[in-house]
Amino acid sequence: MPRPPLPPSGLTAHDISRFLDGLKLANSLAPVKIPKESSGSLDIFTTNTAATTEAYALVSGQTIADVWRKVLPSPEVITLELNENDKRFVGEIAFQYTALNNTPRTAARHIRFEYGQRGLSGVLAKWHRNLTKERPPVEEVIFLCERFRVFDGDSHERKREFDQLKVKYQNREAV
Repeated sequence: MPRPPLPPSGLTAHDISRFLDGLKLANSLAPVKIPKESSGSLDIFTTNTAATTEAYALVSGQTIADVWRKVLPSPEVITLELNENDKRFVGEIAFQYTALNNTPRTAARHIRFEYGQRGLSGVLAKWHRNLTKERPPVEEVIFLCERFRVFDGDSHERKREFDQLKVKYQNREAV
């Protein structure tokens, strides 16, 4: 499909929970195979971050189904609370995906120079440590940017770059 339909927005935690339960049931009948790389499997969650976070809190007492691990952002990302330094770091990672045509190593060096690992929360410190080896998962970067409205106070140019990143991800282009 050249341009997949946009995922529904405005879903509630109950809607997300029902979707996850349906997915778990379908997976128990016949294993659902979801490719992780650029599959867009997180579109519904990156479009409905508050509902996803709330739904995850409701189901996190249960054993997390393997199929949920394939579609949801990692538990560390869903439960992460960002401080201002974290928000700037995540925003810079998102910006580096699209705006700068640097090699991953050059972009990583720039980010590592600007942001110290000690000031970052949870999984972000791990992302920081591994920047020269691998980029953080784009769907999780988008999830955090949307959930914490990272680009709300930024310039029109930076917001546009983030919107381009989302479009590339939603259209399954290599990022």
